Amino acid sequence: MKVRLFEIFTSVEGEGILYGTKTLFVRLAGCPFTCFYCDTKESLPLTSGIEYTIEDANQLIDSNLKNQTYKVNFTGGDPLIQHEAVAQLAKHVQNKKIPTYLESSCFDIDRFNHVLPFIDIVKIEFK
Repeated sequence: MKVRLFEIFTSVEGEGILYGTKTLFVRLAGCPFTCFYCDTKESLPLTSGIEYTIEDANQLIDSNLKNQTYKVNFTGGDPLIQHEAVAQLAKHVQNKKIPTYLESSCFDIDRFNHVLPFIDIVKIEFK
């Protein structure tokens, strides 16, 4: 299985209930919407970013985890576009005992239910 990642970086969470926590952001390519206020328009096409195997993406996540990273945030675009890959990546992170966080519009309940067992915290964004 493959996944398209737009970017991966460590920063401080600036939104939501975990504001101020050290976070590894995994921004996936693709979004079904084209909101005029989107702050990451360049990540909207599913063809944006770089394609990785799940194994290579997991290694990339591992190599970017810093000491005392509180959580891994799957964001986009909308990560549910690549829901099968998100489930596998999030399961890998959970196996490391690191909380997983999903930012999504939850536009598809079946895709959301597929990833939910591997997600600890969900932030539903109205797109």
